[in-house]
Amino acid sequence: MELDKYEFTEERRYLSYGFWSDGPKGRIAKVVQFIRLRHLNTEAYNLVLGDKNEEEDQIDSFINTNNNDRDKVLATVANIAAAFMKRRPNAAIFFAGNTTARNRLYRMGISRILREIELSYTLKGFRNGQWEPFQANTEYIAYLLECKY
Repeated sequence: MELDKYEFTEERRYLSYGFWSDGPKGRIAKVVQFIRLRHLNTEAYNLVLGDKNEEEDQIDSFINTNNNDRDKVLATVANIAAAFMKRRPNAAIFFAGNTTARNRLYRMGISRILREIELSYTLKGFRNGQWEPFQANTEYIAYLLECKY
């Protein structure tokens, strides 16, 4: 399945990626950063998505832009995650929405392309205090993506 997505740029040793969201609210700078989780025994990174706050040179991951391009943004983030994993095939990507609604959005987006994901990656969801293989229509509070070997 080929999804409509934005072009993106890679920065800072491939730990930061940027792209532009285009919609009725204008052109908005988006950033995806991968932050190393050093307290884990594995090479794991937290994926952070947000709007670039130019004034403070930070990412606002709590903003709800509503630029009518949600699916295109999610497809771009999935494409960025794949590019990141290509450079770091032994890494795991941890991600979670900062609200229940965002986690539901992620779950729905994942469910639409789950077959494609499972060709190259193992995806787990976290619920009831443990990680389990991702299942569509199951509520999770976090997700973990790893390359298949």
